[in-house]
This record gives sequence, C-alpha cells and structure tokens, in this order.
Amino acid sequence: MEGLRVGVIAARKGGSLAAALTRRGATVQWAPTLEPDVAADQDQLRAETDAVLADPPDRMVVSTGVGLTAWLHAADRQGRGDAVRGLLRSVPVCARGPKAVAALRDLGVVPAFVSPQETDGDIVGWLADRMRLGQVLAVQVHGDRGAAQPYRRLQGAGVRLRTVAPYRYGPPRDPAPARRLIGDAIAGRIDVVVATSAPTVHGLFALADSEGCRDELAASLRGAVAAVGPVTARAFEVEGVPVVLVPRRPRTGDLLRDLAAWSRRQERAAAPGLVLLPGRRAVRVVEREMRFGEREFAVLSALVRRPQVVCPLELLAREAWGHAPVRDPRVRDHVARIRLKLGPAGAAIVTVRSVGYRYNPSLVPPPPP
Repeated sequence: MEGLRVGVIAARKGGSLAAALTRRGATVQWAPTLEPDVAADQDQLRAETDAVLADPPDRMVVSTGVGLTAWLHAADRQGRGDAVRGLLRSVPVCARGPKAVAALRDLGVVPAFVSPQETDGDIVGWLADRMRLGQVLAVQVHGDRGAAQPYRRLQGAGVRLRTVAPYRYGPPRDPAPARRLIGDAIAGRIDVVVATSAPTVHGLFALADSEGCRDELAASLRGAVAAVGPVTARAFEVEGVPVVLVPRRPRTGDLLRDLAAWSRRQERAAAPGLVLLPGRRAVRVVEREMRFGEREFAVLSALVRRPQVVCPLELLAREAWGHAPVRDPRVRDHVARIRLKLGPAGAAIVTVRSVGYRYNPSLVPPPPP
C-alpha cells in the first residue's frame, strides 16, 4: 500500500485500523465521524431493564458485544446484573454477529441463531417463522436511532417488543479531523475512504451537510470508497456513492487484504458502470433505471459491490437469502433473470465456471454519444 492515501472514518476501532494501514505503507488520516459509546440515560436504561425483567421474553436478541457488556455493567450498578444474566441463560438468544456471539459465550450462553448476513433484517426473517401472536421479544439494540426499526415488522405481526439501548451514537467530540478529511477528499488528496459501520458513513455526510459541501464530497468519493460489508456499503449507496471494494467476509482483516490488492491495480478510480439504488431496489444503467425483485437485487448488489472479484455461489446465496437454505440452481436462475433485465449490460455479469460469477464494469455499454 506504499503511497496510498487513506481516510479512515471508523470510530470505535479506527485507531487500530489506521495503525494496520500505516504499517502496510499507507498514508492515513484517521477522522472519526461520530462518538460511538455515549452512555444511555441511566434512568431510561433502568426502566427498559425493569420492563424486560418484569415481563420475561420468549426470545432475546443481542445486537452487539459492546452493547451487551455495557448493559451488564449498568445492570450491575443498578443491582440487576444477576437477573439479566439469568434471563440470558434461560431463553433462546439470537446474535447478530461474531462479537455478540463472543460476549454471550463469556456468559456461557450458546446462541440459538447467529445471522449469516450479520444483520437485524436476517434475524427478523428467522424469528418471523418462530414467534407467535402475543409472545415477547427483547432486543438489545445498538446506538443508531433507527436500530429497532427492523423489529417493528414482528411487532406488526402481534409480537410484543421490548428494547434495551445501553449506548447511543453522538457527534464526534472533535469534528476537526473529519472536516479536514472532507476538505482533502474534495481536493483530491485522498485515494480511498474506508468505513466499517453504516452510522459512520451517515455521520460523514451529516458533517458535510453542516459544511455545505455534500454534493462535492459525494462526487469526490465516487470510485474511492471501501466498506467492510454490505450493510456499510448500502449506507454509502444511500448517500449516492458507489463502493469499489467490499470483502467477501465482513472482517477487518479481509478488508485490509483486499484493500492491498486493490491498491496494486492499475486503474483504481474507474467508477462502476451499474449504479445501485438500494432504496428503490433499482439499478441505473447509463440513463435508464431498472427495478428488481428483492432476491434479484440482493444477488446483483453482492456482485456490483465487488467489481472484478469472483463471488462464489455460496456468498451470493448468503447475502440474498441469509438464514434460509438455498440450492445453487436458485442463484443461477436469479442471475439469468438479472442478465435478461439488464439487456446488453448483462454481459458485465461474467460466469466463472464451477465457482460463481464476477462483475466486470468495463463490459457495461458506454452511454451514446
């Protein structure tokens, strides 16, 4: 990565990511775009904990390891720690990702379900087939204001929902580094911005809004952002910025490895030919917009977010179906329909025999003169 100019907007573990990039020869600006561990109002947290303990849930969800740890520390201070631990050990618990799994296993709890997609939406899909009218679901949510929103679907189906929010996100204590990063990105002094969570992406654009330079920032970042996983990538796309790099697994180590390979390519800054519009489950091809079904869009997104990377059928199935088992022919059938809808641009979805598919943006037909 010698000479690569990287902006890191991660907050909680951004320092370690910046250090790892620096060791690999990159020139790094670490500019947190939010404060990730702002303690929740303790009276509110006590009320949420009491509500869960008074009406014991049939199932529980742990979204984050840091959130579970913060909840238990607060519960200990409030004299409720043993009760919360006992509850976690007595009911089936879902975990959103590996850090939640690790925090649960420290308590001797083996999750009943771990999301293959590492998303709340995937957990909701799994629970929808298992929870009945009138049952209670307790969810430890992370710091994003909309974190509980995916679970409203279950609430609408008659499940009684209880949420516990041990921490929240806030604006960065010192916004100066992020403002400098925004200025340098607009001026062309950053090669790639790296993000490891969706809230940090939205925090970056909130700061750009306050500076009156959102459009300039979005334009400067096209073809110059890397995301640790599909949820973070979607946050960039919602802000109007396509990603050029998402590792096959949402892990920091994989992100570092793939970023090193990307930095060695001759044509780093080529913008993708297909532009994902996740809010509408659509793709813009030149000046046309094409809509897709839910699974079709998920398969296509998994490919477009990883230009020139061979994506095995297993990866496409995991990102499109999550917990639901799927056979290889279903993935291939979806790819066939995607190609048909894309027309001439369908040639950009290249078959890699016996492995899967690869998205080659250079095969998207150019706009007419």
